[in-house]
Amino acid sequence: MTPNALWMSSILKSVENGPSKIELDEAPVLDQWSNVSFPDEDVMRLSGIVVGHPTICDRTLTTSPLFAVDLGAGLARTRSRWYRLTSNFVPANEDEKEAELDALVAALNVLRTSLRIQLNDQMEVE
Repeated sequence: MTPNALWMSSILKSVENGPSKIELDEAPVLDQWSNVSFPDEDVMRLSGIVVGHPTICDRTLTTSPLFAVDLGAGLARTRSRWYRLTSNFVPANEDEKEAELDALVAALNVLRTSLRIQLNDQMEVE
């Protein structure tokens, strides 16, 4: 398995299993968060005010690529770590808040399905 496939597989397992107690205890908090994407990237990210990040002082940040959001648990999984999300979601349009959250979760489900298919295809070739 290629290094790229290994980290994708690791992230997908992490999403399926949820954070360990240690990961949850060490997860930074993201407040006043929103989903963002950039025209030159094919990934989604979160932006917000982070508290308790292991390498970044408490301030506004944009995360590494996003792979999962569990609104019920208040968690998000990026390429590098889990985040605890406050209920302070900042939508692009306040009237569309719920629809925006639903669309985010749905898009991430499609992304993970696509990654699983790619990994399976790669394993069949090897």
